[in-house]
Amino acid sequence: MRLASQTLPRQDPKKIYEIHADRAGGLTVLEIATKHNLPATTVLGFLRSSVSTCALVSPYDFERRDLTPLAPLHVYWLGYIAATGRVLGQNNFTCNVSNNNGTCVSGSVSANNLDAPYVGIFSNGTQLFVADFFNSRVLVWNTFPTGNFQAADVVLGQNNFTCGAPNNDGTCGSGSPSANNLNLPNGVFQSGNRLIVSDEGNSRFLVYKGQ
Repeated sequence: MRLASQTLPRQDPKKIYEIHADRAGGLTVLEIATKHNLPATTVLGFLRSSVSTCALVSPYDFERRDLTPLAPLHVYWLGYIAATGRVLGQNNFTCNVSNNNGTCVSGSVSANNLDAPYVGIFSNGTQLFVADFFNSRVLVWNTFPTGNFQAADVVLGQNNFTCGAPNNDGTCGSGSPSANNLNLPNGVFQSGNRLIVSDEGNSRFLVYKGQ
């Protein structure tokens, strides 16, 4: 699996969120600079600078936390997704079924749906990683999703997008833990060229080396 370098800016997380949301909404760099009364070079820096860490909190946590410009939380991805009108795992914002079949009805596992992803989410600024807890897999979008119910590009822990077996034995059946499978993963993080997955059901962390 190829991992993109981390390209998230290292400034005020609230301002990062606002600028990324504006950019995703179609504003140009100059329009964003005018809106926020910032030099265009500063806006570009927010969009292009790199950091070593980022995390996710809920919209309610955001206002309660004491965030400083160098706090560990650098990008408010959950708010970013919602503000730009996207939902992953469901075909619209009013559906909340597990393994949505595309009609707001629970169905089979696919590249488009999720089952209890909780907070296992990470982005390096290019790719998006989601720990799909009850499907015992991690889904990877190689570029940040631009539409609702968008299919993932890569799956970890399963041999294809239609399997969701814990400790997949390679035939979509449950087996013993291996280097290839997962059991209820609940966290994902990138460090350099390595992706680290918290494999809760197997009481371990798996480290994937990027290409």
